[in-house]
Amino acid sequence: KPDEANRWRVRGYQHEIRNEAKLPNVSGFIYDEGGKRKRICLVGEKAVWNADGTKAVEGALITADEYARLMKLDQWNDVVIIAKGNRIRHYLNGRLVLDFTDNDPLLARKEGLLALQLHAGKPMWVEFRDLRIKGLK
Repeated sequence: KPDEANRWRVRGYQHEIRNEAKLPNVSGFIYDEGGKRKRICLVGEKAVWNADGTKAVEGALITADEYARLMKLDQWNDVVIIAKGNRIRHYLNGRLVLDFTDNDPLLARKEGLLALQLHAGKPMWVEFRDLRIKGLK
């Protein structure tokens, strides 16, 4: 049972949102918030985190030029995240930009909190609109 101080600490898969259009440091990668794996899957990757703790990139989903045309800088972008079992897919403006499967039996997350975060650091703002959560069968 977690202690009260850490009860609501956010840990797990973080979808990073940035107003940048140059790969690899762009919206859509998965960061291991509160964990040790850091950036576990980058935009454009179809990747698997193996049970032995290694990452295997199985393919590319989007090029740098395609991403630069897809990302709408200083505008609203449509992000869809589908997490089903140990597989997570990120879509940006209707295009699959990341496909990640987590096969680590100890680190894979299948439940937890959903949080919206304004990151610490340089001055910034964040805006959200039309948030929807839908359960999968």
